[in-house]
Amino acid sequence: MDAAYVEKQEKNFWKYIERSLEENETPKEQVEELENILAIKSEEELVAFEINLRKALKSLFKPEIVELCAILLNPLKKEGNRIKIGKRPSLNGFLYFRCWLVLQGKEVVDIALKDIQKLTDTDINIAEVKAEGLLTVTQFAFTDNDEDDTITKAARKFDKKISYDNEEVLPDEDVDYDNLDVKYPELLKTVFEFGD
Repeated sequence: MDAAYVEKQEKNFWKYIERSLEENETPKEQVEELENILAIKSEEELVAFEINLRKALKSLFKPEIVELCAILLNPLKKEGNRIKIGKRPSLNGFLYFRCWLVLQGKEVVDIALKDIQKLTDTDINIAEVKAEGLLTVTQFAFTDNDEDDTITKAARKFDKKISYDNEEVLPDEDVDYDNLDVKYPELLKTVFEFGD
């Protein structure tokens, strides 16, 4: 697989994500729509989509995204005038959260990478913030056989560094879970009010 082809296909990757967002309210519905979109694509296009997915997930493997995950994935509780995070996300929970974030589209991903607090200016639906089905969307678009890993093997072969399979620890050594409400006051207030 040619790197220039993969780069060229990145536009299509985000275009398909946007198209899957149009009339679907849950991540599950969106993944099903994405599978339908991809089912008519060539094997080469599916591999490029998988590689671009892995690149997007890798770009989100950052402490600030762990903080966002902790805020959105766990129940928040009020303690006096503070809003506290329930618990630290698991490694799998963080992966499924990043899948959900990718499903929100390129614009939202770019905002999250610059400043997670600015997500309060977007219309994202935070009712369900996990989308593990995105990890197998190219596989099921390619075949109904859930044992067939043709697409993921080809993506791994392209570049082992962009694989989410070798992530062993959260990038959260500098995350202060007890003070996220101080660091992101507007974001936590908005999320807390949504859940109330």
